[in-house]
Amino acid sequence: MPHPEADLDALSAQLRDGRVAFGTDNPVNESLAGDLTRAMGNIDAAGAADVGDIGVVVLETTPERPGDLRDIAQDLQNVTGLDTVVVRTPNSAAAVSNSLSRAEIESGQLAMVGEPDYAVGLEAFAAEADGFAPPWVVVFLVLAAIVAVVVLMTFFSVARQRR
Repeated sequence: MPHPEADLDALSAQLRDGRVAFGTDNPVNESLAGDLTRAMGNIDAAGAADVGDIGVVVLETTPERPGDLRDIAQDLQNVTGLDTVVVRTPNSAAAVSNSLSRAEIESGQLAMVGEPDYAVGLEAFAAEADGFAPPWVVVFLVLAAIVAVVVLMTFFSVARQRR
């Protein structure tokens, strides 16, 4: 098992029941579940359609290999059928999604980890992932510069050969 708190059967059952799952029993779970459920409602109301049906798993510790979080998220997504599964620990986060690109997920993860409040972090994840767009102006300018350099090099090469 990649993580002692990752009882996939228990976590997937919790996700199916309410889209929020906890790896351990903790007195703050009930309050946190309410906050996360409200955050998911805010995400739905904001129209972050790209995120799709989202589920959140809260673990109290980060595994030795943080990549295990993504594996946990992937396994839970496979068994629950949710579009997006987010696994959050105090020091890290991972997400998988059928509806978001890898770049959108990574952008959202960075925004989420920057928020100590898990509900605010979840909303930041959705907002960042939904609003992610490649920097097309920069891409265009770089491509235009490359084309200009190639044209100039060709021009000087031809001019040199004519002499």
